[in-house]
Amino acid sequence: MVIYADVLVAINYFVSYALLCGCSRIAGIPLNRKGKVRGALAGGLTALAVFLPLEGFVYGVLLRFVSAATMLLAAWPGRRAAVYLRLGIILLCISFLFAGGVMGVCLLDPKLPVFCPAGMIYFDVKPFTLLVSVTVCYLLLGLIKLFYAQNKHQELLYGAKVVRKGREISLRLFQDSGNRLVEPFSGLPVVVCALGAVLPLLAPQELSWFEQGMPPQQMPLGFRVVGYHAVGSRGILPAFRPEKFYLTCGEEELECDAWVAVNTEDMPGCDGVFNPAMLELRI
Repeated sequence: MVIYADVLVAINYFVSYALLCGCSRIAGIPLNRKGKVRGALAGGLTALAVFLPLEGFVYGVLLRFVSAATMLLAAWPGRRAAVYLRLGIILLCISFLFAGGVMGVCLLDPKLPVFCPAGMIYFDVKPFTLLVSVTVCYLLLGLIKLFYAQNKHQELLYGAKVVRKGREISLRLFQDSGNRLVEPFSGLPVVVCALGAVLPLLAPQELSWFEQGMPPQQMPLGFRVVGYHAVGSRGILPAFRPEKFYLTCGEEELECDAWVAVNTEDMPGCDGVFNPAMLELRI
């Protein structure tokens, strides 16, 4: 059997990509797309080791160790040794499950063109067939993801009404379980809204404060700062407490006690985000 290097790298790239996605999900350690691509590329390139004139059990174990370590270092650079150990154990367990699944499929149909040279996955397909198949699958997945994301986004959008100083506005808020902000003194949940969405609720001196860059020593009365921490960034947001805050849930209107933090950056697709736990917090 002839093994094509490009097919070998491509197949192991996709396998490594899937393994890293599963590892990230189980470990609870976020992995962005660039990290997935780096790790998967490392896994695909290490598959070329099957062409080296080395044989034996020790060589096989060493190759698997080097491949896993290279993938993890490329995907999550600069982590502590304890984190790499945890990720390595999880990756090993997922790899065993994957290998068992491949072996099971091969036992069910021994005629399938699936081979494991030196422990690497290889399908006996032509490079052109692989390229066309991957392209078609990518387009189909893109369409499914686009359709699913649009429907899911609409399901997670809620109407809201905010009343402050005699003014009332309506908002479209996105249900975001990642928003767990609370006001530190009262412990109340914090809804993060774009500045443009809450402009009608702000007094002229408050709007002027935002335009001046929010100098801390001139913070308007009634405002407090709320600290936040996101992936790759952290900071503080100014927040105020409205007199009334309502979330629309179907035909029902829920009155909630919450603070509203102001985000000076745009929030595409919605006016703000809230913690879904607020749907259970009724007055």
